[in-house]
Amino acid sequence: YQRRVHGVTAAPEITVTRLTSGDRFAVVASDGLWNCFSSEEAVSYLLRKLQSGVTPQDAVEGMMERCIAPPGEDGLCSGGAGTDNVTVILLELKE
Repeated sequence: YQRRVHGVTAAPEITVTRLTSGDRFAVVASDGLWNCFSSEEAVSYLLRKLQSGVTPQDAVEGMMERCIAPPGEDGLCSGGAGTDNVTVILLELKE
């Protein structure tokens, strides 16, 4: 058995931010989301959805749907953008 090197790293990108009373939520996500959305785009998308009455779960699911690749003609993922795993956790902050 020959060990192969994969492009996976255990070095997360970490940001420390002081919360304020105006903060409504925090997003923790895998790179599959951040390959599709910038931080600003993710916050804008979620704010728009939540303010329009969409549930948090549906807002996150809609966000994830925008990041996954559509199936190819063979029914399998066609490759390229959107084939990475996408994990999103939306933390609602309450006072």
